[in-house]
Amino acid sequence: MGSVLALSACTGALSPVDTDPATAPPTSATNAANEPSVGDDEELFILDNDWSLTGGGDMLILLADSDATVLGTTTTTGDAWAHQGTAAALSFLEAVGRDDVTVAEGQRYPLINTAARMQSRADLYGGRNSWMGVFNPSEDDPGVTVAPDATAVTEPVNGWAQSLAAADSSAADYMIEQVQAFPGRVTIVTTGPLTNVAAAIRQDPNFAATAKGIVIGGGNIEQMSPEEADAGFNSSEGFNFRFDPEAAHIALTAEWNSLVAVGDVTDSVVLDDALLDRVRETTTPASELMARLAYVGFPIWDETTAAVAAHPELITRSIPLRMDVDLSEGPNYGAARVWADGDSPGLGEQLVTFVQAVDIDGVADTYVDATHTTT
Repeated sequence: MGSVLALSACTGALSPVDTDPATAPPTSATNAANEPSVGDDEELFILDNDWSLTGGGDMLILLADSDATVLGTTTTTGDAWAHQGTAAALSFLEAVGRDDVTVAEGQRYPLINTAARMQSRADLYGGRNSWMGVFNPSEDDPGVTVAPDATAVTEPVNGWAQSLAAADSSAADYMIEQVQAFPGRVTIVTTGPLTNVAAAIRQDPNFAATAKGIVIGGGNIEQMSPEEADAGFNSSEGFNFRFDPEAAHIALTAEWNSLVAVGDVTDSVVLDDALLDRVRETTTPASELMARLAYVGFPIWDETTAAVAAHPELITRSIPLRMDVDLSEGPNYGAARVWADGDSPGLGEQLVTFVQAVDIDGVADTYVDATHTTT
């Protein structure tokens, strides 16, 4: 969810646009999949994210892990439409000089949720000012979403990618292909809604069990976080589940070898002026880009999830539990539900390592180091 902070700062970034042919993405770009070199002992990552015009810190952290290879990233709808996210991901990877990371576009819509349903629930139960991603109501007309056109694309902050293009495979197909190619080695890192993951699970019943595991940027238990100063964002806790609750349910009830949920602790590290100054201390393509995209005053949600995935030693406290999502129509629709192991309904809820605390300084250092690494 981390890119949501910058989306709210980009005037018109989510407005539907008619792409100007003079600035449209190139149609002659080569495929982004210049196969990465994969060592026998390296951990392999796929980042599944609702890429926006201004995200990418989570990708930098995974790329900077010297013991791992990032096979690719899949784009899903949440903070931005998947199609917009694909353009943003390609632009970002080109800017940091990584043409070996595949970009595969994912599901365009949540499984069931719609703008009308999400806004209606907010009218009934509160939270009208909370973050709804692409389903945010327009400030001028509350009955209209900011980005009703899922195919609209705004030029990314760093410009259109000139040499990279998305893979032909869908996100679900791509994840399945890679997990099958490297059984027991691929960790899926999710920092957006879980629509693509759910699609892969439904398409291939062995997908979850064939992967090494999944690290989910979601599963918030607290509705309000003491680290958040903005009431609207505080009401948004758990966005990645609330945007597509059915997908989160499918992901949480699949038979993963390892399932880590990084929920409330993603609020632990705030991108303040001091942290941004540290990013600017060393000049690299990544640090310059992140400095341009920075939105000071909000947590680095996605970066914290990626840091935990790449460096599990940053977890200072966790608890094993069973987790699912409330799918009942009402004020708790989309909220995470948890039980002690042995006390859940027994309807497929998997054992989850729920992260309760992280090394705050360590996460901040990991983020800064990643921006200073020449990838």
